Amino acid sequence: MPRPSPHRQFRKLYIGPWLARLGKKQVEAARVAGCTPQYMSELISGAKKNPEHGVLFDLSEWLGITVNDFYRQP
Repeated sequence: MPRPSPHRQFRKLYIGPWLARLGKKQVEAARVAGCTPQYMSELISGAKKNPEHGVLFDLSEWLGITVNDFYRQP
């Protein structure tokens, strides 16, 4: 049986494209998600690879999409 990789693979998030598609601003998204604009910027740029679940949940409710939608392009 293969050994699990010591480095977890994270899937790319498409938060930025979803915000653009739905006409929402990054600063507004940060406020809704209860995070800093810097944290939101890091999620959008890919610098932050492991988002807090609550952030994705709050954003998905606000945008009217599912959390899974963030893992595919709009």
